[in-house]
Amino acid sequence: MIRFQYDTNVFIPRISNTNKIEATYQPLLSAPNTYFPVINLNVYSDNIVGINISSFQSSIPSFGGPYATLTTTPTPALHIKMEIEDCNLPDSVIPRTDIGINASRYTLNAMSDVTTFHYSDELSGSGVKFNGCGLKYISSISPTVVRAGVGDIVTITGLGFGVQGDSGNVFLKNADNGGAGFLHLDSIDYLDWTDTQIIFTVPSYVDSAQYNAAGATAGSGLVKIRTDSGYVINDSMTYLKIEYSIKNELEGPYKIEVHLTSKDTGDFVFHTDSSFYNRSGWVGCLSAAIKQWRCLTTVNFKLATDTINTADTMGRSNDTCLVKVVYNTPFPTWIARTEQFGTYFGGACTTLVTTEADLLVNGNLLPTIFADTNLTSDVQPGMIDLYSILLHELGHAHSLKHVNDSNDIMWHQYRPPALVLPASQRKIQLADSPAAVDGGNYVITSALLINSTLCPSIHKMTIGAENCTWISVPEMDNPNINLNVFPNPVSFGEINISYQLENKSNVTISMFDLTEREIYYEQAIQFPNVYTKKIDIEHLPNGCYLIRVAIGQYQFVSKLIKL
Repeated sequence: MIRFQYDTNVFIPRISNTNKIEATYQPLLSAPNTYFPVINLNVYSDNIVGINISSFQSSIPSFGGPYATLTTTPTPALHIKMEIEDCNLPDSVIPRTDIGINASRYTLNAMSDVTTFHYSDELSGSGVKFNGCGLKYISSISPTVVRAGVGDIVTITGLGFGVQGDSGNVFLKNADNGGAGFLHLDSIDYLDWTDTQIIFTVPSYVDSAQYNAAGATAGSGLVKIRTDSGYVINDSMTYLKIEYSIKNELEGPYKIEVHLTSKDTGDFVFHTDSSFYNRSGWVGCLSAAIKQWRCLTTVNFKLATDTINTADTMGRSNDTCLVKVVYNTPFPTWIARTEQFGTYFGGACTTLVTTEADLLVNGNLLPTIFADTNLTSDVQPGMIDLYSILLHELGHAHSLKHVNDSNDIMWHQYRPPALVLPASQRKIQLADSPAAVDGGNYVITSALLINSTLCPSIHKMTIGAENCTWISVPEMDNPNINLNVFPNPVSFGEINISYQLENKSNVTISMFDLTEREIYYEQAIQFPNVYTKKIDIEHLPNGCYLIRVAIGQYQFVSKLIKL
């Protein structure tokens, strides 16, 4: 077996077909057109292949046996011919010489109808190179799993990207239509662009008018490049996955992620209008959806007990979170929508915050709305599952944008089922969308990290998970436990976990990171009615942690933030 490495800047990457490579044992220049297809080609990587000598040596009688005798001095042993693009290069091109190559040159040879170059003298080593031969391709994309809107960076390597110019762009799939089309990045998203490498920040928000709708969302999918000269380079192999997308807004020369904050109380209190409130089951769906987001991300969403009569207009900024039915809307363009309102402070406080989110439901669809939080209820044909819709819209209120994952709660579209939709297929369990949960936790953690010195006018949110179970989300019958974790947030030292029970019980205390890896566990029989435990968190990295207290069949979760 002879293994050799070739330069993908010269030859076609990922050679695997016999018509792309041939070899001969004939004396080097005595019969230059006598070649044998490599029948048994071993591909070790994108640019390393191995030729099994015995696989075609038997077809060369002049060798007189299965093996060739090599001299102790450098002697041509194998002549290899590989197809490359016609570069219109003259005969006798002398390429750059690298270490390990004593002498090498290319000679022009016509093979079939494809213009090729072949090695005329390769004594040892590998790595012969020249400047690309006009090839244009993507060789790698790294990393392949990212988040949008939080500063994650992607590097594309390859050849023939040219200069960015006015028309050079990277295209990602559009998450606002499920990846059915492409959208290209804005100029401020690019960190570097050369002929062989493009580096960009993954935004949630793109707004280049030439190809994109305003505010279109970048999503998972294949990537392509359009060079400044108009040549399109497709990558049909590498899938770029965007796990979740945090809303960006353009402020000056930057795209800034949208933080949640509060005007006064540290929470978002949603008030419904009478049209929403008085419809059977609607408030129950909203309450259950709010509880899921509170329990899995600790966002401090709350539902007011009063109603507010509002005009049937689109949402407006008035520092009150409204949930209302809106009539005279484009039909059937949308089922429901969310509008956020916020402030960019500028100056030293380069923070964009939202203090209000309004949820709007299309009143033209009232006859088709199905409002039921029962986990065993099927959805009938043509009906719209309000519970699922509200979970999705509260994700937008949480500053999450669409993703190209049809199983995720932030998938762009709800289609009323043509047949009965079984209860098990309803998107009404937020825990079944772990990427959305991770994104929500990112939003809350970053909001808690807002610099109070630079942004003294911002009232930070409080975290809002109380009496939540680990697996299912709705609050259970309360066995009168008062669970408290303090200080929270915490920067160093210890935390205190305290609770009070009516009766002595068997209790377990566990702490998990957001990958559900258990990092603390304690169990005791007949714990006292009042209990306080100190836990050292000095060794833990900054981030979010979940603390679970289990008492019999009841489980309670609190979130800890280490800064």
